Amino acid sequence: MWFMRMFILVHCRNCFLEEDIVIAENTSVGENSHISHSVIGKNCHIGKNVTICNSYVWDNVTVGDNCHINFTLVGHQSKLGTGVRLSKGCVLCPGVVLPLDTHLEGSILVASSEQNKESLEQDEAYKLEKLADKAYCLHVDQAEYDCEAEGRAQHLCGLWLGTSGLDSKSDSEEDLSASSEMSDHASPVPDDIHLFFSEVMDSLTRGYDDKLHPDNLILEINSSRYAYNVSVREVNYFVVKALLSLPIQAQSADSGLKYVMEFSKMLRDLFPILQNYVRNSDAQDDCLQALEDMAASTDTVCEGLLKLLHLLYDKDILGEDAILKWYNSDDKSSTAAALRKQVAPFIKWLEEADEESDESQSD
Repeated sequence: MWFMRMFILVHCRNCFLEEDIVIAENTSVGENSHISHSVIGKNCHIGKNVTICNSYVWDNVTVGDNCHINFTLVGHQSKLGTGVRLSKGCVLCPGVVLPLDTHLEGSILVASSEQNKESLEQDEAYKLEKLADKAYCLHVDQAEYDCEAEGRAQHLCGLWLGTSGLDSKSDSEEDLSASSEMSDHASPVPDDIHLFFSEVMDSLTRGYDDKLHPDNLILEINSSRYAYNVSVREVNYFVVKALLSLPIQAQSADSGLKYVMEFSKMLRDLFPILQNYVRNSDAQDDCLQALEDMAASTDTVCEGLLKLLHLLYDKDILGEDAILKWYNSDDKSSTAAALRKQVAPFIKWLEEADEESDESQSD
């Protein structure tokens, strides 16, 4: 959906529009500018000698001459002065204005110190540094940052920033509620969540078929996440669910063994995506929940559940502690009990291997 070729431009003279790009209506691109693997929104003005790669530029953005933008999300109505360089995962919230020759890597910027001021004041780990009148850089104080909540999401002017779950009591309760909603098969899926999942499926399907670079797919998924205001843990859950759904959608697996073989084959190209979203204990819980829900609703996934667990364990996506925590959870439903009984041989192997390791260390 995202990477169709659309060129509805006001001006585009002597510029270089390369593969996998979207440029929306009423956008102009200056001379000698290069754009590749990117999405440019409506009513944007791109200056001369600009390079934009692996990035999303939203509507009504002005990019000055000689700018370089790589792996960056630029929010709507932002303005970049001449010679600005952004790379390595920069995120500009709407309305940010950067002065000329600003160079940033992996930074998160908001337009005003008043945006989510109350939230930031309650969390001393986050500090705002003023770069310009409409550009404040968000910094994380590692000394006060709780390692158990690494990658915690912060909601800033409509963008969810971060990679894992929340750590406060109230936020944890909200996460548990969200997890409960995800696992409740009788509950309707909200429209935004449904649309997000559909776009993730579309991105992964096209990315696998066309052999697109995983970094581009991650950027695309994150853009969908911002657009639909999806929480971090929901992103983890639905990305894993989408990956697990690919062999089924391709109709290439009619048994548990064939399903696992096809999933393993697809994972050779898409593993960096799984690795990007499942990288801490909370994300492993979300991964296991998605795996359980898919197994409960799909026969081939159910048949291959033991091998899937072993595969994800071998690839260091799922750790022993997370698997045992899931296995020993309090879910007493008949479906949950049947799934845990099915993977019991793998759990036994894990526990015995752990005991042997403890014995060898004591010797």
